[in-house]
Order: sequence, then C-alpha cells, then structure tokens
Amino acid sequence: MSGCCARRRPGQLRFFPSWLPRPKQCHTGAVWSRRALIVANPPRSNHIVTGKSHPHNCNGRAMPPDTTQPTGPDLQADPAAAARHIMRTALKGSLATLDQETGHPYASLVLTATESDGAPVLLISRLARHTRNLHGDARTSLLLDATNGLGDPLAGGRLTLLGEARPSSSPTALERFLARHPSAQAYAGFGDFSVYQVSIAGAHFVGGFGKIVDLTPAQLLIAVADALPLLTAAGDVIAHMNSDHSEAVALYATELAGARPGPWRLSGIDPEGLDLQLGEQAVRIAFAERVLTPEQARSALIALVQQARAVRDGGASG
Repeated sequence: MSGCCARRRPGQLRFFPSWLPRPKQCHTGAVWSRRALIVANPPRSNHIVTGKSHPHNCNGRAMPPDTTQPTGPDLQADPAAAARHIMRTALKGSLATLDQETGHPYASLVLTATESDGAPVLLISRLARHTRNLHGDARTSLLLDATNGLGDPLAGGRLTLLGEARPSSSPTALERFLARHPSAQAYAGFGDFSVYQVSIAGAHFVGGFGKIVDLTPAQLLIAVADALPLLTAAGDVIAHMNSDHSEAVALYATELAGARPGPWRLSGIDPEGLDLQLGEQAVRIAFAERVLTPEQARSALIALVQQARAVRDGGASG
C-alpha cells in the first residue's frame, strides 16, 4: 500500500498509511498516549486493580493507581460470547487432573493461552505432577475466571472447561503461548517442557448469581479453516503493530476496551478479534466482521484506530 511506513523488517507486511503518527517516546522507553499522561479524577469503581506497580509518565512522576476495568460482552445477553471472552483474556487457570496414586482430583495453577480457534494451550513440564497425571488419564477440567478486583468474586464470570489435555502438534501453539507469556522463553526450550492443548468436550459458565449455562464446543471455538492467509501472517502483523504502531495498540485498549493507560502490546490476532496485554492484564477487541487475510486485517486495524480516536476526541471535547 503506497504511503505506508517505510521502517519495517525485511519481508514485513505494511499496514498503516503514513498519516498515522509515530508514538511519543518517553525517556523511560515507555509509550504513552495523551490520556496516559494526564489522568485527573479517574472514575470510581470497586473493580480496583491491586498488587501492581504504577507506571510513570515522561516526567518521571508516578501515575495515579488504576481504578478502571476493561469492558467485555454482556453476561446475560450472550453468555457464549462472555465465555469466549474469558477464554481469550485469561492468563492463568486452575487445571484439575486425576491423581494417579490416590485417584483424587488434583488442582494446580497453570499459565494459559489460546490457539487461533480459541482452544486453550498450556506449556507444562513432564516432571510436574499434573502432567504425570495426564499421561495416565488425559481427562481434565480447566477453570478460568474474570473475577480479579471484584469486591465479591462470586458475582463475577468464570468458566469451567471439560475435556482432555494432550501434547499439541500445532506449529503455532508455542508461538502463541510465548506471545502471551514472554517470560516463558526462559524455560520453553527445556527438554521436559511441552505444549498441551485442551480439547473441549463441554463447558459450564457462571456469570454471577443465577446466571448459569452449559455450553458446547461449537459455542466456544471459532472457525479458522478459511483464514489461513491471516494466520500465516499473524506473527508479522503482531510484530509490525508492536514495533511501529504502539500508540494505536494502546488506543485500542484504553478507548475501545476501557482499560488503564500504558504501553499495551498486541499478543494475538485471529479472524474475530485482537488480544492485547499489559503486564498482568489482558483485553479483547472484536472485529466488526470476520477477518481472513492480511489485507482485511489492515483495513480492520485502521478502522479500529479511527474509532478509538473518535472515542478519545469525543471524550476530550465533552
């Protein structure tokens, strides 16, 4: 596309036209939007993010503590969409396996990511007890939740996936996991670590008190067979956006998902949306329509940044 950014890696895809301004760089190396630099009287909320250090602006001053939470699908209007949202934004979960010595359920904490279709993937060691349990019986249950920061966690959404966890042969599973958890690079190459995929047989979604529904795999996983061009280019799309358009990525999170300001990064893209991450927080941005090719992704990303700017400028003028 003519007029696109010239600064890119060899073979890297072009996405944004030249009118998209470069991000402002702080002396700390962080990228901040105007909204990130000036935060006055943030809205009060009981969904307070705790246990995280506060970012600093370009003047070295600590930013006010975050009091906002990202938005997501309506739990009552579309529980399947809310469940998929939890799957895409969860960074960790509780994996239950059957203990091979006693037969008791054995629950353990695991880091989670998803394949392009939404199937959960785990990077686990064969030395771990839960992995030994899976070798004896692949049946498992994976609990994912969206209750962080809630005054009453039982009022929040959570999803229990039932299925089997087996070693994955997918060529993209490890790449997508590491994009989600960069720190896992430190041990991903160890011989005892492998990627496992949870094949979903069913699910139980609780969106709060009295909001309970069972879901099928078809309601949780998306079709990706027709999106091979996009999936093949996904790594380049992500790298390009994070290196050349970090301001746009931050705008997606803050203006379209209502997330806290900061140096957000793109960690995944699939036919139905974007996965964004900042430290321990992840958000999901849905596309207006399915995206199947890099060209369609470019158009969708430009449309989203225009939408985000309109939201920001409308809020500033109001």
